[in-house]
Amino acid sequence: MHQQPKIFQGSAPAHLCLRINYIVDEQEGYFHMFRSANLRFFNNVAYVIKTQEELTESMTSIVDMFRIALDNAGNTDVRIVTGGVLQRRKSKVPNLDVPRGMPRNRSESQLVQLSSKALSNNQKSMVYGIDHLFDMSEFRISFNEEVITIGGNLTSIWDLDAFDRVVFTIDPYKLERGTWQPTIFNIKSNNFCNDMYGKNFYWYTYWTQYITNTNAVKHLCLLPGTKLTFQEYKLNVIVDIPNVNLNGVYKLQYTLQAYDLIGRKRPTSLCFEVRGEYTKIRKN
Repeated sequence: MHQQPKIFQGSAPAHLCLRINYIVDEQEGYFHMFRSANLRFFNNVAYVIKTQEELTESMTSIVDMFRIALDNAGNTDVRIVTGGVLQRRKSKVPNLDVPRGMPRNRSESQLVQLSSKALSNNQKSMVYGIDHLFDMSEFRISFNEEVITIGGNLTSIWDLDAFDRVVFTIDPYKLERGTWQPTIFNIKSNNFCNDMYGKNFYWYTYWTQYITNTNAVKHLCLLPGTKLTFQEYKLNVIVDIPNVNLNGVYKLQYTLQAYDLIGRKRPTSLCFEVRGEYTKIRKN
């Protein structure tokens, strides 16, 4: 962990940076670089970092996390250096097996993203949409200006086993200059059936608290044939994070993955997304 030097002299403070060096095909010169963020999380709540001391504490905790993970994995030969100034240099880029038909006027980072996306969407992964999760023939959703009205029934058709554990993640992306950029506001449950009615989760606030047959759903969760009956309600999503401007167009990517009793990943997973625009509410 080092302080990044100033390119131009001025009053702007130096940045704390973390550089992770690694070897590819027995060749050095590869690294990933992370710069200190202006947000940190404590008890699943985002806080704005306001002082240099908080900034240092936040980055130091990230370094400690890497150190502990390496120790637990038995990697004692990894050297960790703190303090000093990082020299400006460019990382090598691994050679990718890029299809011939792929356009060449893309940056290296875009090529990596496209390649990774193609690998994750192959036939072996069997990723399906929401139509493989629920029968939505009895579900009602309507839009009227800025109000979304929801009601009816959802019937699970996902081929789960009674002892499966469901991992549920929500990954928000923001549209910036024509491309979807990941954000830090990710939500994850390693056991969604246990957390389905957790009042501290957003899905309870905007979804599961309106299920009327609560006892049956708590017992059956998303087993095939389970019917989720909703009272009609109006959806109004309000997110309040102090000192953070959330204005813009977003998409929320929902992913559900099942694991069997001994922790093996089921071959079928579900992934779908919802898009919308956030605007700041003017207080009277």
